[in-house]
Amino acid sequence: SGSQGMIAAVLSLILVTTGSFLVPYLIFEEKQTHTMDALLVSPAGAADITVGKALAGVAYSLTAMAVVLAFNHSSVVNWGVTALAILVGTLFAVGVGLLLGSMFETAQQVGAWSIIPIMVLMVPIMLASFGNLPPTLETLLPWMPTIGLANLFLLSFSGSATLVRALPDLALVLGWSVPLYASVIWLVRRSDR
Repeated sequence: SGSQGMIAAVLSLILVTTGSFLVPYLIFEEKQTHTMDALLVSPAGAADITVGKALAGVAYSLTAMAVVLAFNHSSVVNWGVTALAILVGTLFAVGVGLLLGSMFETAQQVGAWSIIPIMVLMVPIMLASFGNLPPTLETLLPWMPTIGLANLFLLSFSGSATLVRALPDLALVLGWSVPLYASVIWLVRRSDR
């Protein structure tokens, strides 16, 4: 129904927004206080630093999702698919946030530039609610991670949700997450120079 589609879109947007707006500051604070320099000369590698920051970002995102789901729990039929959607969505959103935090040096840069990827991720969900889109958009929208995430949440609202039906959207969101984390690790390693 329309209300379930709206709830799925809102869950996706809150998850992506939380990760993309809060998580960049986890890396930025390390740069600003110069503790990143200490981390880089420690035995911890770039991947270890990335995983540590990702875990903190996951805690923020899961907290936000717990609050939102507390108000929308009656829509969820399949909690297993919901948990998978939250997990892969959190990994993706935190990856976006870590990438933004790794790319910029000041809080102003992070604040100013983070709105662009957020909008790029939000617009497909808004466009998907309209009908009669141009064929090019009809072809591209299903490949966007936020659409896959919204599809997962929508699937979790139906009684026919199965892991097999969720796999394509799970793979889509995870497929976008892998290059994000690889880029973050590369940028952290590069900042060691």
